[in-house]
Amino acid sequence: MEKKEFSPLYVTRLSTDNVYGLLHSTVALGTNAKNDLNPVSAAILAQMVVDKDELSASIKKTTGSTLTPQLNEADHTRDQEFNAIKRAVVYYSKEADAAKKEAALALKQFLTPFWDVAAKAMDVETTLLADLLTRYKADAGLQTKAAAIGVDARLARLETLNNQFDALWKSRITEKAQNTGVAASRLRTGIYWVYERFCTSVELAATFAPTDGLLQLFNEMDAVRKKYSLLVPQQSSGNTGTPDETAGNQ
Repeated sequence: MEKKEFSPLYVTRLSTDNVYGLLHSTVALGTNAKNDLNPVSAAILAQMVVDKDELSASIKKTTGSTLTPQLNEADHTRDQEFNAIKRAVVYYSKEADAAKKEAALALKQFLTPFWDVAAKAMDVETTLLADLLTRYKADAGLQTKAAAIGVDARLARLETLNNQFDALWKSRITEKAQNTGVAASRLRTGIYWVYERFCTSVELAATFAPTDGLLQLFNEMDAVRKKYSLLVPQQSSGNTGTPDETAGNQ
């Protein structure tokens, strides 16, 4: 038995906009894996959907971000670039040239876990593409194969586009951070509690009754937690946080 525990995340220190982003991504991942959830996890997920919608309604009462159109355009552009890479890989996997075909098939196998990344929530897509590109840059063999079929430049451009999107995303968070109302703040306590219970339920299920779907959900949720942990404001060394904050599920 392999004990599964999420990476630490100080949820209570996140801005309201970041809490919503975390909730939105987690709900999307949980919904995609709903067939693998046990009844308790599914019930908690249903409550998270309610919480997400209530928080969204509260946030929408404030001024909308002027960066949203740019963010949507940036997401569309990176999706187009990734789709072009996939089309090239599929095309060359049927090539008569044995070397190009072998290179394309190897790249296709590498890309398979990320093939439908554009269907994920925007911030989840950013994390997954960053993971893809990190693995690619660490593998000289893959880089050689990418050059063999002419997608190395596209992969470099995909990294640039993904970084540009991430910068816009963070800018929008900063822009909206001060615009959330009292109602949103009041919702947060209940949201923390429900989110923590969902994380605990996924940890337990992935530890004691793992399936491929549950393990994928665990890994994707952990990737999201790691991303949002970078957005937690730093506090002085004398403040260690509450016991709940320092727990893995908080």
